Amino acid sequence: MAGSGLGLIVLREEGAWTSASIGDSAVPGSPLGKHKWVVAMLKKTELAEYRTLLLGLQARLRGDVQHLADGALHRADGDGDSKSPTHIAELGTDNYEQDFSLRFVENEQEILEEIALALKKIATGTYGLCEKCLEQGKPPAKAVIPKERLRAIPYVRNCVHCAEQQRTRKWRR
Repeated sequence: MAGSGLGLIVLREEGAWTSASIGDSAVPGSPLGKHKWVVAMLKKTELAEYRTLLLGLQARLRGDVQHLADGALHRADGDGDSKSPTHIAELGTDNYEQDFSLRFVENEQEILEEIALALKKIATGTYGLCEKCLEQGKPPAKAVIPKERLRAIPYVRNCVHCAEQQRTRKWRR
């Protein structure tokens, strides 16, 4: 495995997708040698790059969520300081800002969940594969999410084609 630089290989065995290290195939008589290799996924350096990207994004979002939640909840406390609104219009504005902040926090929480899932996929060797394509029975070689898309949205779960189909279905409803 030294020098190969490749991370995981995905193979199909009796209908189930599994992953194995490339080094496993180098062992003569290895059971993995009997199977057809389907796709070489991301290199270890690329996986490390995406993991670092995801961890940085996760840290930033956690800080943003905490800051926004504290601000929204602090306004809700109405601790009686001189900054509290005295006019009904100001009260409406404050309520709107609080609602906006809380909705933003909710969206950020969903992204944090997606990031956690992406980090789990890196650990299990399924990062970079389109979930919808795999659900449709496509082999991993045909379910790879382009690296450009992963760099733009590192927690993405689907390829562009499947994401567009999903968005179109939601829009038609």
